[in-house]
Amino acid sequence: MKEIPVEFDYQGKQYKGYLSPVSGAAANVYTLNIDNYYRGQLSLVEDSLPGLPRDPENIKYKWRFTSQNGMFEDLTDYFADGVMAWYE
Repeated sequence: MKEIPVEFDYQGKQYKGYLSPVSGAAANVYTLNIDNYYRGQLSLVEDSLPGLPRDPENIKYKWRFTSQNGMFEDLTDYFADGVMAWYE
């Protein structure tokens, strides 16, 4: 799998890097790397309502971006859109 290039502005600063698929991950997991430094992780996670049976029609998923300091977490949809567009 190839790295997915990303370029964006955040809090008045421009960033350029890539989302790299995590080898061997059971689900869609990507690390965000900027200037060859790890900045966070984008992953597709289950977002089902508690208490519902685990039938396929009840299982929902959403993208989540996490980082150690919370930086870029509000850009989850941007990163997810980039991943989805890359594979279309």
